[in-house]
Amino acid sequence: MLDIAVYRQSEELARQRVPSWRVSQIHNLDQFQNVGFPVRLASSEELIGLLDTMQENRFDDFMREFAGFTEAELALFLDVLLDFLRFHRAILPRPQLVLPLSTLIAQFAVYLKLRRYRGNFRTALEIGPGCGYLSLFMRRHASLVDYSQVEACESFYILQNRLNVFLFAERNRDYAGTDGLEGAERFFTTTRELEASLHVEAAASFQPPLCRHYPWWQLGKLAETADYFDVDYLTVAHRVMRPDGILLAQDFGFSRGGTVAELMQKVMDLGLVPLYLGGGMVSIELGGQKCSRPLPMINAVLVRREHPILPAIMSKSSQFQATDPNNAPFLFSEPAADRKSFSREAIRSMLMARLAGQSGAASALAQIA
Repeated sequence: MLDIAVYRQSEELARQRVPSWRVSQIHNLDQFQNVGFPVRLASSEELIGLLDTMQENRFDDFMREFAGFTEAELALFLDVLLDFLRFHRAILPRPQLVLPLSTLIAQFAVYLKLRRYRGNFRTALEIGPGCGYLSLFMRRHASLVDYSQVEACESFYILQNRLNVFLFAERNRDYAGTDGLEGAERFFTTTRELEASLHVEAAASFQPPLCRHYPWWQLGKLAETADYFDVDYLTVAHRVMRPDGILLAQDFGFSRGGTVAELMQKVMDLGLVPLYLGGGMVSIELGGQKCSRPLPMINAVLVRREHPILPAIMSKSSQFQATDPNNAPFLFSEPAADRKSFSREAIRSMLMARLAGQSGAASALAQIA
């Protein structure tokens, strides 16, 4: 796993190499720091305070967006919760384990939107993963070939690293470590008793990475993968998006980049078109039925101007409106007879029942907070 000191050393070396201070200034987290967010870590123990954050008190809002879980969605959500608890118990053990239901259901919403857009998507780029819990769903996505993340916040990056190593093991590749410092691995000594280590070529011995983790100073490396990604999440990395891919944003976070209107103008200047931009209670046709569905946070879907979906939408109406949710029905779950809403307490009870059914699992996982 990535050491905090190594991350910080690599970042400092990167700041010395960038051509202008403005390059690194773009990635400053002054707004996070102004509200007291722990951008830097003194130790990994501080990660406990980040396990359930950024989506506080939104569980019920997202449950309403889902219009309840189907049986299959509920089963997947419980599976992912168990994966998280195993990670928590193994990497950040505590007598009581945090159960971040609000944070996880927010990422579940993102994952299902991507899957409804293209069920067998193979590649995805996430910029600003926060707690990093989309990884829990991506690890279970059967067609996944490359899931890449970019993060500028040290504390979140370290948390994401811990989770990625746990989930993807040898198929995780992190770019914030000693890459570029290979000279330190080559030594010269006159001590004959020092035996040289034998080595195995990692790239030739293991499958290619499923998860690639980039710090802000490795964006140049990421940009080499132009026209590669099926799905871009919360990013204006226009050059890496496929012609038929989407840019999906679920909430815009802090407004450091200006107002939503100013951000949309910047995105359109890059050659992207807002397929949908909106939130709150919306009216949409799903499965042949007219429905009212809430979006608790602003959602934006942007596509390239050459995206094949645009001519079909334009043919239905003489006037294109980005505020029409029918342009992006994959943002919403279709009506289903087995959809049922659950409270946080109900999810916890079902999770405890599943743990109790596993031999020794309930006691092994200690208590769930």
